[in-house]
Amino acid sequence: MSRIALVVRMEPHPEHRDAFIALMRKHAENCLKVEDGCLYFDVGVDRADAGIVVLYEVYRDQAALDSHAASAHLAKTRESYGTMLKGRQRAEVSVFG
Repeated sequence: MSRIALVVRMEPHPEHRDAFIALMRKHAENCLKVEDGCLYFDVGVDRADAGIVVLYEVYRDQAALDSHAASAHLAKTRESYGTMLKGRQRAEVSVFG
């Protein structure tokens, strides 16, 4: 099975940007700590538009991604940022290698 990467572009409301980034950084750290199948998780900002927060996540396989999607800590994080976001786009990528 191939690794799967997620590239998620999230646009927080400007007044929530810093708090949202801090929340996502903590979430990324937690995922790497508690999810065996989460191989990489980083948080950044779009170089052309610093209002866009980009998550880059790599999972070992579909089972690891499914486990992440069903995790209680992801649900809790989503509840935490509820109204902070204006928009969100997600791409799922099969990684060669």
